[in-house]
Amino acid sequence: MQIEHPENVHLIRGNHEASDINALFGFRIECIERMGENDGIWAWTRFNQLFNCIPLAALIEKKIICMHGGIGRSIHAVEQIEKLERPITMDAGSIVLMDLLWYSFSECTKFN
Repeated sequence: MQIEHPENVHLIRGNHEASDINALFGFRIECIERMGENDGIWAWTRFNQLFNCIPLAALIEKKIICMHGGIGRSIHAVEQIEKLERPITMDAGSIVLMDLLWYSFSECTKFN
């Protein structure tokens, strides 16, 4: 969809785009089963390198913010998200990254 409609479809990284999580839930095995051991591991590794570059959030018309997890208690300004350099892995991540990918909303946080 994004290739066909690049102006209207945008990818946002989620928690399953972490290598340990997608391996746990079968993505690594699926790649190996479909492509064989060497090619499957190569493809899985390349997918995860790509996942590390996917945007973590999207801001629409400076009014709506989109992310997989949530704003979380650690995020108080959009600039905190903008400062996260990609590619980024969960190992190198911060509490801001964890909130963006894993936080469940229980309350709303207002940006300054």
